[in-house]
Amino acid sequence: MLIATFGPTTGWAGKSISYDNGRFSLEGHGLISAADVLTYDGQGHLIWADDGLRGLVQQTLPPSEPPVPTPTVTPQPTTTEMREKAPQTPVPTPAFPVPPPVVTPPPTTPIYVHEPPPVPVSLPPKPIPPGGTHGWAAAWLPSDTVEGIFEDRAAFAWRIIRSGGMEELGRKTRYVNLSCAGHKNVAQIHPQADGIALVLKYPGDNLPAVLFDEIPVASLTGYKNPNKLWLDGHPHYNKKGPALAFLIPDEVVDLGDDDREWQDIVKLLKYSWTL
Repeated sequence: MLIATFGPTTGWAGKSISYDNGRFSLEGHGLISAADVLTYDGQGHLIWADDGLRGLVQQTLPPSEPPVPTPTVTPQPTTTEMREKAPQTPVPTPAFPVPPPVVTPPPTTPIYVHEPPPVPVSLPPKPIPPGGTHGWAAAWLPSDTVEGIFEDRAAFAWRIIRSGGMEELGRKTRYVNLSCAGHKNVAQIHPQADGIALVLKYPGDNLPAVLFDEIPVASLTGYKNPNKLWLDGHPHYNKKGPALAFLIPDEVVDLGDDDREWQDIVKLLKYSWTL
């Protein structure tokens, strides 16, 4: 699972950090620890794949690897004391990969600006808002509730979620991720001006025929980074994308479960399990 990518502040721009089988790995460098990931984040280098993943990294810190507290400032020795001391001990090489500096040459002679040594950081866990955790709670934390996202359409949204036996995870950027039976984030729902958009991770090879109209993913309320990259099929976020969106109009909420529209909703959600 993609955790984060390095931003333009280092020579590692675009390199990714992944999480698999309880271990973190840095693209091109191999395994790293959870504390290393938080250190890169504290230096401002990371772009998180999802706004709840920082909490995952903090939760995976083992007892033997607590966040290192911010070091206290110690008084500097005088010139006389420095002369009396033995030769200085070399600064140890960090135990984890250090990103290369970004080189910013001027028009004439290049001057290489190097980053200071990495400083360990300690970040407080992200509080869990009302609504609790759902699905893969160790990896994702909800940042909003169905009621907060859909407001007066909350009952309509819950009916869609439960009709397919899905687990929901509300995001503060106004959409809800849907997962089921170990299949994570295979679908989404978004509040729209005239209904609710049901989004599949990608069309696949056996997309069922339904009554609903397709709509552009760029029109979705949750079309914002990093979810925008997932919807557009960015290879780091949705390798088989782009996603596919259908509009479920408001009048469907008044129909019965046996009507074709609700059967099509169930059909799309069950199909999403195979993606």
